[in-house]
Amino acid sequence: MDVDGALLSALGMGALVFAIIEGPETGWWKPKSELRVGPFIWPADAAISIVPVAC
Repeated sequence: MDVDGALLSALGMGALVFAIIEGPETGWWKPKSELRVGPFIWPADAAISIVPVAC
């Protein structure tokens, strides 16, 4: 069983789903709004949105 491949596939699919869900709200390339996930904050004045970084 390829455990490393399975983990990387799950991580990639999770990033893709995250991008599809959050893209319209936070902005595809240029941030429209701030993203907060627990203690992590991606500011709205960043140079690029979190969506292309996640993918």
